[in-house]
Amino acid sequence: MRAFYFSETHRRWFFGVFVAFIVMGQIGSQTARGLSEGFGINEQEILLNGVSVMFIGTLILTDR
Repeated sequence: MRAFYFSETHRRWFFGVFVAFIVMGQIGSQTARGLSEGFGINEQEILLNGVSVMFIGTLILTDR
């Protein structure tokens, strides 16, 4: 069981899906905001999600 959960393939799949959810959520959020309020950019939300994606992206590459 440990070999499965800590394997490189499983780690890439799990965190890759997590990054995809964050990116798709950001795209959906910006699209919904743009259609309702006009196309403005929320820099804080983009920065927070960008930092989250970078952090989770590093988890794809490490095994700890």
